Amino acid sequence: ALTGPAPPTIPPGENVRWRPLIPIRIIGPNGHARQFPRAVADPGADDTVFPLKIAELIHVNLRAATGHGIRWRGQFFPLRFGDVQLEISANGTTLRWPAIVAFSAAPIRYPLLGISGFLACMDASFLGNERVLSLEPNEAFPVSAG
Repeated sequence: ALTGPAPPTIPPGENVRWRPLIPIRIIGPNGHARQFPRAVADPGADDTVFPLKIAELIHVNLRAATGHGIRWRGQFFPLRFGDVQLEISANGTTLRWPAIVAFSAAPIRYPLLGISGFLACMDASFLGNERVLSLEPNEAFPVSAG
């Protein structure tokens, strides 16, 4: 729910800003995992980004620093990349695939499910009026590593 007065972009009487949020599970190389009840599907994000502390919790071996970063609220935060598996489930179907994702200390509210690692291997339909995100694996969907 919003705090304070709603901006004029939200219909009168509503106090929630709707986002394409989905649950996702990230799995490290030794099977350690973390479930996120909400991650935002963001076609404006180049990379899929999780909190840096998660890399340690699920024992991800981070790749060498590349100099890439994310600018969050005007501040630059370095990105570190690692190999994981991602998993989403809905309506009795579970999809799991290997992905290279970014980790950052930026104080993002939800993990960002960007093009690389997520949306590139999905056909996504954002049904705004219905507030529904439909995802289907496409021909770029990688074969699961296990």
